[in-house]
Amino acid sequence: MARANRISHELHNGLIPEGMQVLHHCDVPACVNPTHLFLGTAVDNVEDKLRKGRHKWGIHSKISLGIAKQIRKSSKKNREDATEYGLSLCQISYIKNNKRWKESAGG
Repeated sequence: MARANRISHELHNGLIPEGMQVLHHCDVPACVNPTHLFLGTAVDNVEDKLRKGRHKWGIHSKISLGIAKQIRKSSKKNREDATEYGLSLCQISYIKNNKRWKESAGG
């Protein structure tokens, strides 16, 4: 079953390419106003949520990209970074080993 926002977007803009999602400028999930809708990938959707402070679950809700970069550059022990940033040892390890926040790799 298609969601109303996808139907609205298609009625006003044509077919939605496979793999694309309908995102909202207004951040109202139930909104179907075609001027509030735009297409993006799943990654675009997460980045949009992060930019707007709407991402409520997982590690991305606790830290910013800048913090991930600081953690990756840190020479401290994982336990010290975990305490400093309020993250688990596992999350710190994932960041430092490029398993999370891969977009921050290399600086």
